[in-house]
Order: sequence, then C-alpha cells, then structure tokens
Amino acid sequence: MIKQLLFTSLLLAPCAQSMAQSIKKADNVTMYSISENGKYACSANEGVVVLWNTEKDNNTTTFDDQYYYCDGVSNDGMMAGSVGPTGYEQPIIFTTGKTIYLPMPEDREWAYGSARGISSDGKFVCGLLSDASVDIMDNTTAIIPVVWEIDGDNITCTILPYAEKDFTGRCPQGYHPLLVSESKNRILGRQIDYSGFGGAIIVWDRTAPGEPWTYTILGEDLQYKDGPDFPEYPDEPKIIDYSDYMTEEEIAAYETAYNNWCNNGYVGNAPKREEYITDETRKAQYLEAVEEYNKAAEEYNNKVNEFYNIYYERKSDYSLDLYSFSGSFNGRYVGCPVTKMEFDDYGWPTDVPYPCYYDIDDNCKLTILDDEKYANFGLSGRISDNGDLAVSKPARATMFDARNSYVITAGDNKIVNVYEYLGKTNEGKVNRQTFADGGLELSWTGYDMETYEQVEVKDSILVGTLLLSADGKNAAGFTTDPSTFTITSWALNSFTTTGINTAKVSKAEAVLRSNIIEDGVIEFVADVENAALFDLSGAALYSGKPQGSSIAAPAQEGIYILKAKLKNGAVRTDKIVVR
Repeated sequence: MIKQLLFTSLLLAPCAQSMAQSIKKADNVTMYSISENGKYACSANEGVVVLWNTEKDNNTTTFDDQYYYCDGVSNDGMMAGSVGPTGYEQPIIFTTGKTIYLPMPEDREWAYGSARGISSDGKFVCGLLSDASVDIMDNTTAIIPVVWEIDGDNITCTILPYAEKDFTGRCPQGYHPLLVSESKNRILGRQIDYSGFGGAIIVWDRTAPGEPWTYTILGEDLQYKDGPDFPEYPDEPKIIDYSDYMTEEEIAAYETAYNNWCNNGYVGNAPKREEYITDETRKAQYLEAVEEYNKAAEEYNNKVNEFYNIYYERKSDYSLDLYSFSGSFNGRYVGCPVTKMEFDDYGWPTDVPYPCYYDIDDNCKLTILDDEKYANFGLSGRISDNGDLAVSKPARATMFDARNSYVITAGDNKIVNVYEYLGKTNEGKVNRQTFADGGLELSWTGYDMETYEQVEVKDSILVGTLLLSADGKNAAGFTTDPSTFTITSWALNSFTTTGINTAKVSKAEAVLRSNIIEDGVIEFVADVENAALFDLSGAALYSGKPQGSSIAAPAQEGIYILKAKLKNGAVRTDKIVVR
C-alpha cells in the first residue's frame, strides 16, 4: 500500500503545474561530466571530446583535430583537459573556438600534464603534472598536484602540498586533484598508492585566496586496522646494465646466441653473458656485480615479504574504489564506492561495492551505506550540494550493460527513482512520463546477474549514468539501449521547457463515470482528447485517443492510474480500482 500511495502522489503532483520540462538528447556520445548549473555536459572517448549545450537536442561541438581529453566543464562551457599524443599531453582549458595552454613550472622537466577540475566561472583549475625525471615504478611520487589561477592573460601555476609517504610508509605514485569547490578554496582529489590500484581521498583547503594550502587525507583509517608499525619499504636494487661490461660486438654475439636458443625451442641451458665477454678483467667485474646484485635482490625480497606480512595483518575488509570518485560543487561532500570483502553463496570471497562519503564540514564525518539494499551501488556522478548521492547499479557495468541510476537522498538515505527525485526538486514539473516521452522507456531481454537466467524487461525507464547539478534540479547522463546497443546522452534542465500550459481541474469536476470498474470498461463523462493508463510500477498499459467515450479496462484486478487530457486543455489524473 505504501508503494501505491507514493506512486499515486507522484503522478498527481504535476497536474497543477503551468510548465513541464522535456528531455534533450545527444546521439552516440557518452556524457561524463556536468557543469555546476547543469547547462553544459562533456565527454571524452579515444581522443575525441564533445561539448554539449543541453538547451537543445544535439547542440554539440566536437573536438577531434588532435587527441583531446576533458574532465570538468564550467557554467559557460569552458572545459578542463589536455591535448597531445598519449603520454605527452599538455594541460589546457578549451571551448568552442578557444584553447588556452596552461603553464607548467620551469624548475623541472615534465612528461605530461592534464587539467581535471574547473570552477564554475572558469577562472580556477586543478590538475596534475608528471615529473619526467621519476620512474612511476620506483618508490617515488611521480604525479604532482597543481592548481592554475587565471586573471585575464595572467595564469599562475602552484604546486599543492602533499604527503611524500602514505599510511604504510611507501611513496604514493601520485595525486589527482579532480574537483574545485565553488569558493575556490577547496579541492577534492585522490591519492594513488604505490601499487596504482589503491590509495585514499585527499582534500586541500585554504582559508582565502592567496593563503597557503593545507591537506587532509581521508580513508586510511578505514582501510587499515591497528597493529604493528609498518617496516620501512625497501628500494628496489638497480638492475645491472651489462653494456657497462660488454662491447657492442660482444652484446651482438650474445643476443644472436640467445635468439638462436629461443628459436630452437629452448633446448639446453640458456647462453650466459659472461661467456661472451672476451676480456677477463671485465668478465670478473661483471661477475662481481652480478653477485652483489643477487645479494641485494635477496635482501630486498626478504624486506618486501616482511612488509607485506604486516600489511596483510593490518589490512581491513574495506577498500576504496577511487576511480569512481564523486563530490559536491560546494566542496562539502566527497565520496566513492567502498568495497567490502564478503562471501558469495558458494563460499568464494568477493568484493562488494557500497556507497561511501564524507561530510567535510561536519568534522569529516564518514557515512558508509553498507546495508544489503545498497549493495552493488556505485557513485555515478556528482553529489548535490545538500548531500544527495547520484548512484548507479550495477556498479561495475560497462557502457553497453543495462545500468540504471538512482538518488540516495540526504538525511533519510532513501533510494528513489531519478524521475521521482527530479520531480521533487523541480516542484512537480518532472515525472515518469517525462522520461518516457524522452525515449528512455525501454524493453529488452537480459540476464539475472545471480542465476544467469534470461529475463524479459518491459517498459522500464533506463537512465544509465546520472550526473546532477549543484542544486539537484538539473541532470544529464547517458544510457544504452540493451537491444540495439545504441548510446544516447540525455539532459533535463530548467533552461528549457515544453511550453505546455495546463489548466487546473476542480476536484469536484468529474472525468470518470466511476472510479470503481466492474464491467471492464473505463467510461468518461468529460470530453477526453488523450488518455494514458499506468499500473503501479509505472508501466504504460494504454496511451492514445479514446474511440468514443470509453476505453477497455485492464483484465487483471488491481489499482491503476489514469491520466487524461481534456479537450479544453486541462489534465487530470485519477486512481481507479478494477474488480
């Protein structure tokens, strides 16, 4: 009964509104980022960037004359990203007809750089630079966090402070500043650990422009238990460069012998380098270097094993999925899925993702939604400024899978449909039919993720990935038709409306002869132009122009919702009971 009442109220709410919103589309693109006001969205796939002004269908600009990347977009369509061959990218901000290259500090050589987050006014950018002198595989931080402040033609680049060692005592691979707060005094990002797969959340703060930056690292205490101190992680011994001991002719002779051994099926022992060193002094030096390296390698392996014995003793069942990162435009909330080690029905260990976020302004309060009903939800896009989470399920779906998004509302942690949430934030101007009219009501044949049995899905609203604006009123995303694998980006915002004015209908004005249907016929007593009939799941059972003054009622007993547009322009929604 609760579900029935909620759905009834959802459909009734829009009827008295004077304006309704409509879905806008951009074909064959996957929007990954949205501006603070929801007006612009952008995507980056295989070097091609698309900028979309969501006020109109397919109102897009494509950047493909070079290899582009983008991550954030401002309220006027300025994107933060990079351009150039992979591995040699230059940080830029760019929009239609304009590209600005962002300067990099001149005190060292940089391999590449990328802008990631941009303020709503486009004047403050955060991103990362890769130190060309550092090997990312060494126990050294290679990816450096930076910010750019733009004042007309003057652009200042500042390296942000960061921890040289993480919780375990190892050097992180790097830091990724990703989101800029509306105040420009807070930056949200991630710390990527030594392995490249884990890490923590990092928040940079300053009290005002021009003041020094400080940082706070979040999530380490979640991922590690109390226990013994971590031993110092060793530096890997330097591999011997045998060209220091061999001439070019000796190297060529060794390589020929080695290749012949490989081509002959690896029969016998592999040739040894020292056998091809003709000078006895150099040979002795080489063998001495090999012996020293083997001793150092054995010591290194022993220390690594000692480290990981403590590491696995202290590692908790939680890990952060930092590559599904999310945050609010005001900088108050930051989060990502937290994976929890659980066991499936067959007893096998498996990582299950749950939504997780921090309220930074409330003493970095941590919330983990690890109840079963939140299992396999990922954070799909921005968090609204009041803490509503845009989430998607399944969390680890590909862009071609049937993924749907929801909103977990702040305070009560209720999981609501996207159209229900947007209906509330837009004062009833959005409902399920808005998305159905926008072509997001789909049917397909799928498979149950647990039983792998075939499942027929009928008339389901499939929004795919969801991106929310700061106030939660505007949204964008992309979805894939599971039957045709057609990708479509969609947007709904307050900048455009359908312009349909609906007249109010007095509750006393009758539209139906009776709300209790016992003879299989729904009969109207008002002049109806169009009618639509829904069950309580929201599935449309009928939509069209009635022939005469009646339509057939559903054969199955139950409660249904009838939405009718009268010839005088009024719209009325009624609950009917079929017996």
